[in-house]
Order: sequence, then structure tokens, then C-alpha cells
Amino acid sequence: MRKLFGTLIFFFLTFIFSQAIAQVRVPFQERASQNNQSRKTFEIKGDFALIGNTNLTLQNYGDNLMNDNLLIYVDVDGDSNTINSSSATLKFSNENGANTDCSQVLFAGMYWSGRGPT
Repeated sequence: MRKLFGTLIFFFLTFIFSQAIAQVRVPFQERASQNNQSRKTFEIKGDFALIGNTNLTLQNYGDNLMNDNLLIYVDVDGDSNTINSSSATLKFSNENGANTDCSQVLFAGMYWSGRGPT
């Protein structure tokens, strides 16, 4: 009986400590200029673009609705193994005669936050 109890405790502790946490928390840290580490404000000459995507969308949209209806996951990949997938695409603007060949990405970052049902 004592051996069985010890075995059960071993498996119970192994199960509890083998649970993985998928979220990696990284504290916010201001970015500094590579040329001047004390400079934390950036200036650009020209235009800038900011893109993003969403993970939830309204199930039904309508011009005459309050649009406070049921939210559903966005699923653009059509893969039945995933419940949520989305994307965003950056396209350089040629507005006002801008030459897209002269466009340059100065910084690209990915920030993610999410919360699912409990």
C-alpha cells in the first residue's frame, strides 16, 4: 500500500509540474536609438504606416444595427485544426506621387495580446 501511495504521489506531482504555460511575458521596455542610447523619441522625414489585424469580428454587420452583437473568431486559413487565424499585409502607398521604390521599413515589431474564454 505504501508503494502504491508513493507511486500515485509521484505521478500526481509529475502531472502538476509538467503543465506548460504558453505565454511568455516580456516587460515593456522603451526602445532607444542605435546611434544614441539616451534618445527614446524618434522622428522620421516622410510618411509612416501602421498596420494591424484582429482576432474577433462581429458575426453580423449592418448599417441599421447597433453592431453590439455576437463576436466570433476570425478564421482566414480555413484550417479546421485552428479556431483563430488572421493576417495583415503592408503595402507601400503611392499617394501624392510617392515612389514605392524609395520606401524603407525603419522598424517592424510584433506585439500580441489576447484573452480567451476561461
